[in-house]
Amino acid sequence: MALPSFLIQQIASTAGAMVVGTLAGIIPAILIAAVTKNTSGGNWADHIADQSVLRAVGEPYFALPVVAGFFLGVLSSRFFRSSSAAWVWVLPTIILVWNLLSWHNGGHLPY
Repeated sequence: MALPSFLIQQIASTAGAMVVGTLAGIIPAILIAAVTKNTSGGNWADHIADQSVLRAVGEPYFALPVVAGFFLGVLSSRFFRSSSAAWVWVLPTIILVWNLLSWHNGGHLPY
């Protein structure tokens, strides 16, 4: 396994999953905000931020980036036939599991 190839694939896959997962949440939030009434008391950006679909993008589970990473991994395995591509999922999985196990609720106080 070539270390430079692995590092490039690791960075590309992690960044790609974050970008695709975030876009998968922001695009529906913008569309929903465009067709619903603004009850946020703020401007249109506040109305977008109040959309519940954005909860799937953020902490603690980061559901949309994880799902995007899974699908990008399935697609990339069809295009890239390197042995290092099979190990790209290990580091993000370890980080995700660690963050889930060490998650502390903020209680009733806002961040």
